[in-house]
Amino acid sequence: DTALKIKVPAGERATLSMIASVCEQVGSSPFSFYQYDIPAISSIKNNGPTSGQHSLSLLGQNFGSQGYTPVASLGNNASSYGATACETTSWQSDSLVHCRTPGGVSHLVGVTFTLGVQVGTASMLFSYDAPAPTGLASNVPGTGKIVMLLTGTNFGGAEYSDGARIGNSAAEATMWVAETTMSIKIASGTKIAHNAVLTVAGGSSIIDPQQYGTGTKLFSYDKPSVVQIKYPFGRPNGATSGGHTTTLRGSNFGDVPYSARARLGASA
Repeated sequence: DTALKIKVPAGERATLSMIASVCEQVGSSPFSFYQYDIPAISSIKNNGPTSGQHSLSLLGQNFGSQGYTPVASLGNNASSYGATACETTSWQSDSLVHCRTPGGVSHLVGVTFTLGVQVGTASMLFSYDAPAPTGLASNVPGTGKIVMLLTGTNFGGAEYSDGARIGNSAAEATMWVAETTMSIKIASGTKIAHNAVLTVAGGSSIIDPQQYGTGTKLFSYDKPSVVQIKYPFGRPNGATSGGHTTTLRGSNFGDVPYSARARLGASA
């Protein structure tokens, strides 16, 4: 007379009122509520490119029945604030949902799953692929100050807080052109076979909003070229004892005092 055993139907809402009906009499209590468990995301399968449009599998439980309209988002960890909704969210089962990713950057972003008024979050489950520089258009003189195109993949589908470094020197300017192209203004320098490091920042991850990518030995400054020798005393020769000054003129000697050395014949 004081208890009823019921089989709960599928559902997805919180704080549902409990109503009992016996024959034609109906009773309820303001203190009796039932709540379905919130969605719980346990893992994902694979990361995705910064351009988005990538099919991502979310694994977990309490994703509801097929009749509901779930929404998955990628963004801040453990929060739906600032998250970007997937282009599409496709329910597969109570433990599997497919999400078509939006464009973005960042490493270790959170995943949010909304089912009706129930929201489940998980931290640091998804990363966009890191930028991958693969080529520079050409070499430049040691004075730099020349704009070049850096090509590759995963540079982002829009303008983020981007930066590039050639060897140990930061580029004087970096501008996004396309998901596969950056325009960079080369600083002055010397040497050959420099690595190119690209930073793409400004994503929604509060843990690690930056992604780094390195292209190995992509860039060389033009080698020094001697075009004229200014001889001492106007003569193209000097005493065997040495010690006098000769001026070499040319290009790509660098615009600051590097550790330059010259050699005449076999003698430094």
